[in-house]
Amino acid sequence: MQLWARMFLVVGSGLAIGCESESTKDSTTGADAADAADATDGADATDGADATDGADATDGADATDGADATDVTDGTDGGDGAGACALPQAPRDISIVDGTNAGVVPGPGEDAKWLCNVHFHNPQEHQGVGACPEVTTGGEGVCAPEAVEGEAEAEEPVHAGDVVEVHWVYSNCQAEGSPAPEAGQGLTPCVCASGQILRVVGQVMVVDEADGATELTEPTDGEFAGYLGSTTGDKWDGKCSDIGVNWEVATDCAAINLAALGTWCEDNAFGEHHAHGARELITDPASLSPFVPAPVE
Repeated sequence: MQLWARMFLVVGSGLAIGCESESTKDSTTGADAADAADATDGADATDGADATDGADATDGADATDGADATDVTDGTDGGDGAGACALPQAPRDISIVDGTNAGVVPGPGEDAKWLCNVHFHNPQEHQGVGACPEVTTGGEGVCAPEAVEGEAEAEEPVHAGDVVEVHWVYSNCQAEGSPAPEAGQGLTPCVCASGQILRVVGQVMVVDEADGATELTEPTDGEFAGYLGSTTGDKWDGKCSDIGVNWEVATDCAAINLAALGTWCEDNAFGEHHAHGARELITDPASLSPFVPAPVE
C-alpha cells in the first residue's frame, strides 16, 4: 500500500509528531523517535571509525570521550534488565513487540532530511524480515577490506549468497539536498549536536551473482517497521549506543547484484569501500522501545 504521507509516532509515549508528505512509504508504526542521546564534547560518530576525543564508534556510534558507553543487557546475560540502556537500542527482531524502554522524548526528528551516509553491514543486523529470494551463488568476492600491516588478515569479502543490510542515514546537520560530506568520514558529519536524532532507512538484501538490483537504491514502497532505537555496529556489542535513531526497516528482503555491489564499493560518494560488522541482536525488553511491528509475510 502506498501512502501520500508518513505519520511519525512515538508509541507508548502518547506523543504523535508531524507528517512528512514526500514519501510513498507505508510505515506501520509510523515511527517517530526522539532520543535520550547525549553527544558530549561535540563528539562525532563514525561508522566503524574512531570519533573525536578518541571514542570508538561504529555505524553512527556516538562519541562521548569513550566514558559514557555503559553496559547493555543484550539478551546474553539473563535478560533481566540489569544494566539496560537509558536510550532504546538497535538492532532488534522487528516481528517481536516486546519492549519497555520508551526513552526520553525531547522533540520530533522528522527534520533529519540530509543524506549524510550510506553503508552496509555483513551479516544483516535486523531480524524478522520476510524470506529472501533464492539467488545464484558463485563468482569472486567483492568489497574486501584492506589488510592492515601488523594486524590479522582482513575480513572476508562479500560473496553471493551473503545477506547484508544497507543503511541510508539522514541528519539535520545540513539542509535537505545539501551535497554529500567529504568521503571517508563515516557518520562523523551526521552528528553535530547534543541530543541528536538521526533517521535511518534499513533494507536487508541477499547478494545474487546472476541477478538482483544493479544499484543501491533506497526503498520507498512497501511496509516498514518503524521504532525508536540507536545506532548500531559491532563495536557497540555489550555497550550502550547513545545516539537516537528513527528506524524505518523494510519488512521484505530484496536482492542486490554481486558485481553491482562491488562497483558501488569501488566508487561511491561516501567513501564506503567494505561491509561493516553487525551488532549483536538486542533482545532484553528493558533495552527495547515498545512498538507495533509491521506484519511480515
